[in-house]
Amino acid sequence: MGGAARGPPARAPSLERFTLAEDELRTVRLRVPEGTTGAELAALCDDLALHDWLLTTVVRMLDGLRLGAGAAQDAGTVVRTLRPAVDHLLHLWMPGARVGRELAALWDPLEERPGFTRQWQALVQRIRDQLTLHAIPAAHREVEPAP
Repeated sequence: MGGAARGPPARAPSLERFTLAEDELRTVRLRVPEGTTGAELAALCDDLALHDWLLTTVVRMLDGLRLGAGAAQDAGTVVRTLRPAVDHLLHLWMPGARVGRELAALWDPLEERPGFTRQWQALVQRIRDQLTLHAIPAAHREVEPAP
């Protein structure tokens, strides 16, 4: 085989740490294969940031509503608050879709814990439930919508 020197075996990419600081600053520590381009790494970081922003934004939209038996939120307010999420955000959830194949595995730890997609699906279902409940005229509701 001609005496070509071989370097250490290539390491699989790994997400070693994803942290949220008190001031809402996110940091991530990654190990990527040698030869990964800056553009590939930037695409991964953009994808991570987008999905973290989507989760944070939708949580804040829902937190802005006063839901539950004691809330006097009218259906119009609920729809006006949640409609931008439905119209502009919910369809954007595609973790890893904008990341090269070699780095796509870096999403796996975030899907396991904290479970980004599980969190997203719960938020989407909560939005749908609230919109459904508020579509029913108040006189026909047996119970008030719960948070």
